[in-house]
Amino acid sequence: MIGEIFPKGKMIKGKRTEFAFFGTRNFKVPGCHHIIKFVAKKRKKQSQIQKVSIDKIQLPPLLHASMFKDKLVDLKKSITLDSSASTGVIPFLGGNKKKILFVVSGKEQKYLDDADLTFLLNLISACKISMQDIAVVNIWDTGWTQKELRNELSARKILSFGVSSTDLDLPFTIPFYQLQTFEEVQFLFCPELKKIEPDPNAKKILWECLRNLFNLGKRK
Repeated sequence: MIGEIFPKGKMIKGKRTEFAFFGTRNFKVPGCHHIIKFVAKKRKKQSQIQKVSIDKIQLPPLLHASMFKDKLVDLKKSITLDSSASTGVIPFLGGNKKKILFVVSGKEQKYLDDADLTFLLNLISACKISMQDIAVVNIWDTGWTQKELRNELSARKILSFGVSSTDLDLPFTIPFYQLQTFEEVQFLFCPELKKIEPDPNAKKILWECLRNLFNLGKRK
């Protein structure tokens, strides 16, 4: 056994005795004049790969700042379209920057249902204006007159859909699709949006009215 290397845990058998080695010390075998010298071999540690969920990874603040320089939402440019919480008496949908009032009357929704709103967005986009420029008012069961709407919202143009001139308490009748100016405010009365949208002829007539109202050129 002289000169041999035995790994840790090796059972060593001799003529007179047997023993197991679990340490790294040299020791003398009983009944023998020789000292057995054990040399432990170094074993490489196996690297342990620890899986970490991406949700638990924490990045330092400086790295956050460099990765996300641009905001996904620019709060300065965002606009609260629903002004119900405003201090005004008449709530409206939109920014009302250009004092263009869209008057509707519906019992089932606060302003417009999804289909009517989509159609309205297409209309105002064709007129080169946006929701920031207009105010949508639902007069269902309110009794608001055109005078109250003009005074409260400083309306310069009033487009009514499904609301007649009588409903707004005008002193005269204005038929559908006829532009009329009264007290420096331009009025346009039309059928409900949901009745116009599926009717190509009605949309054509409405577009001609809008083109004149907003001074738009003819489509090429």
